[in-house]
Amino acid sequence: MQSTTAFRVPSGFINFSLDSRKRRYLATSAPIVDEIFSTLEFHSEIDEIGLKFFQAKAGCSEDESKIIYPKFQAFVRQAKTFFVPAETLHHRARPLFYYYAFLNLGKALLCVKNPQLFLSSDKFSHGIFESHIGNEFTKEGVIISHQGIFVEIYKALTGLKFPNNSSLNIVEMLRYSTDISYDYESQTASDLNIARGKCRLCLDAESKNKWLVMGMLGFSELEAKNAAALNLFHSLFEEVKIGPEISERLFGLMNTELPSWRFFQTRKSFPNSEDGHKLFSSELKPAFSRYFEASIYEEPIEFHLSLPLGNGFEFPWSQFLAGYTVYFYLGSLVRYHPAYLEKLLRTKHSWRLEAFTKSASNTLLRQALSLILGELYIFKCR
Repeated sequence: MQSTTAFRVPSGFINFSLDSRKRRYLATSAPIVDEIFSTLEFHSEIDEIGLKFFQAKAGCSEDESKIIYPKFQAFVRQAKTFFVPAETLHHRARPLFYYYAFLNLGKALLCVKNPQLFLSSDKFSHGIFESHIGNEFTKEGVIISHQGIFVEIYKALTGLKFPNNSSLNIVEMLRYSTDISYDYESQTASDLNIARGKCRLCLDAESKNKWLVMGMLGFSELEAKNAAALNLFHSLFEEVKIGPEISERLFGLMNTELPSWRFFQTRKSFPNSEDGHKLFSSELKPAFSRYFEASIYEEPIEFHLSLPLGNGFEFPWSQFLAGYTVYFYLGSLVRYHPAYLEKLLRTKHSWRLEAFTKSASNTLLRQALSLILGELYIFKCR
């Protein structure tokens, strides 16, 4: 654990999102899945809207948009065709349908992020393949290829090329999912690769400076698991102690909640000016890009900090990427190794796999929508 320093008491504060995308808060009396696909179909089924969307968001020319848009339309239709029936299938079969839904949503995302891929072809490999041993589940995994859809998705989201032949352990991938963060066996928060938190931009009227303060749940577990992965974070943020009055004022946390939380402020304060904002953005962007992912639910938790991957922990990872790989893996078991899947469903891993299959799909669908349209859509039921 890092040593704590003095907390800078602000004269004021505002909510701050670690994600620069525009937020849209929508309430609906329809099922959320229907509303998400309806939002996508507004861009994929109305020609005038879709063509303008690709010119504005993907930088396509008018002629290029006429090539890309029908492919985007087909991918969205295919995604819905697989996702909707998956909702009613037994959990043994669901992962295969969900994977094909997310594969097509991944292609739809690439139509927007890298339309050049689809100007001449729409045939690509998965970019990922299973590493099936068939013995202990804790040793099961997937391997990232040198090319294909998943490789291109990762590059589009991070700007980085994930190392070829990298192996990802499925149990570790499941630990990025907040949908299965509760384990009935221990009745406590399970071993996650994600911390959850809130963030505020603090202001000082006298010095006219600003700085970030964030509170996090689960940070101690991440630090104990892999402290080196958090070196970049600690180089920019320092731990502080916050009393109950300020914690309630800033984060709405009561005194009884504080033992579970840890608080951090930026090591530097920045001038509350245009030049200061540029410096603030440039210095903190590496940490934002490597660790943070905005929540796509209307909930007290505002962001997730995820452990990055790689020997130098230079490769950002997220709930969406991890979930995609797990659905691919489970879909492969449905297709090629049903006997092994049945064996797993008779072990203690059964609850977690069933819970992931049934619940994580909605989170990934929400994230896919926001990634494709470039805005954060926060849906809630009326």
